[in-house]
Amino acid sequence: SRGLGDVYKRQEYIVYENAILFESGSNLFCDLVITVFADQNTKIKRVITRDKSTKKEILDRMNNQSNDTKKMLQSNYIISNNNLEKTKLQVHRIHNILTQIS
Repeated sequence: SRGLGDVYKRQEYIVYENAILFESGSNLFCDLVITVFADQNTKIKRVITRDKSTKKEILDRMNNQSNDTKKMLQSNYIISNNNLEKTKLQVHRIHNILTQIS
């Protein structure tokens, strides 16, 4: 059995995806929060492609979530996910920060 000390010594971390992290209070169980955002049109296009939802259904869901600005203000790191190559660079930078041995 490994304790948390073993995890921290090897600089591991757990990624927990939750679209309503702040609304559900789940952020209280996180040591750090990384918010990934995209502009509204990009989000809508992606969800339509993924879920075959209507634009109205997507907007209704989005209206039940905190706005991106509020999420970003409560986050330790922010990733802009409008361009795949730039997103990869941001993820790599944050990964390096989180895994650097002090």
